[in-house]
Amino acid sequence: MTIAQAREGAMDADLVVRPDLPPQEPFPWAQFHDYQSFAVPQEKLARWVWARNRLRERLARQVKNRALPVDPTSPLAAERTWFLARQIMAQGRARPRREISLDDLRREVDELMAQVKTTRWSRWQWGADTVDSADIRWLHAQLQHLPGDTLANPRPPADRPEGARYLWQTYSPELTFSITQDVIRDALIGYRGLVQRNFPRFGAALGLYSIFPVRAEGLVIMPERDATEAYGASVAYTLRHDVGSRAQDVPAVEFDLAEEPNVPGSLWGRLQEEQASVFHRPAIHHEGLSTGLERQATNLAYSWLIRDLKAVGWLERSVTLPE
Repeated sequence: MTIAQAREGAMDADLVVRPDLPPQEPFPWAQFHDYQSFAVPQEKLARWVWARNRLRERLARQVKNRALPVDPTSPLAAERTWFLARQIMAQGRARPRREISLDDLRREVDELMAQVKTTRWSRWQWGADTVDSADIRWLHAQLQHLPGDTLANPRPPADRPEGARYLWQTYSPELTFSITQDVIRDALIGYRGLVQRNFPRFGAALGLYSIFPVRAEGLVIMPERDATEAYGASVAYTLRHDVGSRAQDVPAVEFDLAEEPNVPGSLWGRLQEEQASVFHRPAIHHEGLSTGLERQATNLAYSWLIRDLKAVGWLERSVTLPE
């Protein structure tokens, strides 16, 4: 059996039987995006397994690329827009740091979009940077929603760039603290949007989404300023059900700042003080911070989503998110 995906306007119905199509090459690509051939499922539940496995494959690719649909106003959309725009405007040269002219960006994207419309699939690579047809289609649509003349980096610049050995040292404790709270809040908003947009029918089965509305409580831990063996700041936090909020409220993020060696010994007890329920067992997350790196909120939101999708069987295995 062969299933082919028709181009827009090529067919009048969602499902069309085409006995006239050749079983082998040459395939009429002018009418179709792609096709796949397989043996007709015969065993018990074979059709269900076939459909599930193909959904899993496509879902894993979308998750790895961090390309699931989100609302244009989502913080994850802002991070993806900046991430793709920097690659397109650089094209193998030094990436823009803080701002990009939207007029210049739209011209570049329109040129790439012209190739996307006339090819089955396109891919551009400039050094380590890679974008493809799906990225360009998404960015082209996203740019229609952006006001103003410039696109700005969603995160503030480092405030201590001089004399730093590691990236974390270019950010003061106060700025690291502020960025971390914003990232956690954006990640929670982004995760909620990912579930509501892509998995609305079984969102209640997902571990984190099932306890929304949530609040984040935790501590940003900074190494000593001149620490020679420290590779970054870290954050310890827990996510709790917030009985005082409504489902679509902006999640509360209540963090404190500590600098080593003055980390309070009561930290872990305070984060675990809430009694666990049958459906939710409060967990402490202790992670290194990637202050200054791109897609911080996106990576965090997708890490929560990957864990939840794997738990309910929609991902066969964990997905690694390449930077």
